[in-house]
Amino acid sequence: MLLCVAHHLRQRLTTLPKVRATYEHIHAHPEIGNKEFETSKLIRTELEQAGYTEFVDSPSLKTEVIAVLRTGRPGPTICLRAELDALAIAEETECNFISTVPGMMHACGHDAHAAMLLGAAIELKSDPNVNGNIVFLFQPAEEVKGGADDIVNDSTLQKLGVEKVFAQHVFPGLPVGVIRIAPGPVLAGSNYYSVKVAGRGSHAAYPHQGDDVPTCLANIISGLTSLPARKMNVLEEPCIMSVAWIECDTAKTYNVLPEECSFGGTVRAYIDIADSIQNGGTIESLMNDYITNTAEAYGCTAELKLRRGAPPTTNDPALCEAVLKAPDKFPALRADGESIKRMTAEDFSYYTQAFPCLYFSLGVAKDGLGEVGLHQSKFSIHPDALEVGTEFLIWLAEWSTRAK
Repeated sequence: MLLCVAHHLRQRLTTLPKVRATYEHIHAHPEIGNKEFETSKLIRTELEQAGYTEFVDSPSLKTEVIAVLRTGRPGPTICLRAELDALAIAEETECNFISTVPGMMHACGHDAHAAMLLGAAIELKSDPNVNGNIVFLFQPAEEVKGGADDIVNDSTLQKLGVEKVFAQHVFPGLPVGVIRIAPGPVLAGSNYYSVKVAGRGSHAAYPHQGDDVPTCLANIISGLTSLPARKMNVLEEPCIMSVAWIECDTAKTYNVLPEECSFGGTVRAYIDIADSIQNGGTIESLMNDYITNTAEAYGCTAELKLRRGAPPTTNDPALCEAVLKAPDKFPALRADGESIKRMTAEDFSYYTQAFPCLYFSLGVAKDGLGEVGLHQSKFSIHPDALEVGTEFLIWLAEWSTRAK
């Protein structure tokens, strides 16, 4: 479904200069997950200057900023969430506020997310159209272990009485002025695996005297990446098995076939690896059987280690329908049935397991900016997207806290 925002934004957004300045500052000073000390300090200082006094800590984290707005008017308690952390990627853009930290940049838009949420929080502080309570969650460690799952496990939002959680994410290639949403699963769950293949080594000139472990590994890899297309219903059970690294003889000896090789990567799917699939078994058993049987055909052994990452991110269908049918819907808001499902993963998924949630995609492409994909060294956004995203967060807060 598509929410299309044309050029009908309200004219009352007085915080736009601060939003842009905050975005540029955070972008120029990226910090890795769980070490966003200066970023969180900046956000908290700005919130305090805006009049916020109630801040909540999540016991398992050190760099989160959670501010609470209590309007004193009847209404629900909702949460608006943004992230703070950057990535270990060297920036290769030409912006005039390029990262000042070597080998690190905001290549996923978290700088924009945080700046827009800050602007919305400042605007909403004195907004007579918002009711109930709003929790502004500036979350660390989306790109590393911890973060959303720590907040959920600590029951931080539950203790505040949060009933719904909302978030948006920049979407490269989507034009500025467009916001997308779809019901149900919108991002895949992430799982990570490694495989160790072992057998008899030999001289490379005499492969028949061993098991040719590298060739065995190559054949396992070749079949594994196409396994979902042949053993799963890819239309109803989307799944990707990707190989991200391979390691054999690290000394790169040219005339020795080693006794052991390894490889690993990620499995993305909209179901859990232990859930039943249509052909019987599970993703985990499908991988294990294929890897083991292929290795045995070469006289080798293979050991699979598979662990879960973030679960799928799932939008609440009823909440999605309600926001699309809102009587005072966001300017030019409409649905055209276009899907935004992707095989990338997000730790916002942990909130979707605990609360009714909506996760939106924000268009950032304009004038050649915002076209390069996430987690790439030339990733960028067009600054005009900041106004759209900030206005949308304000509208979400007003709509979702309206007294019933």
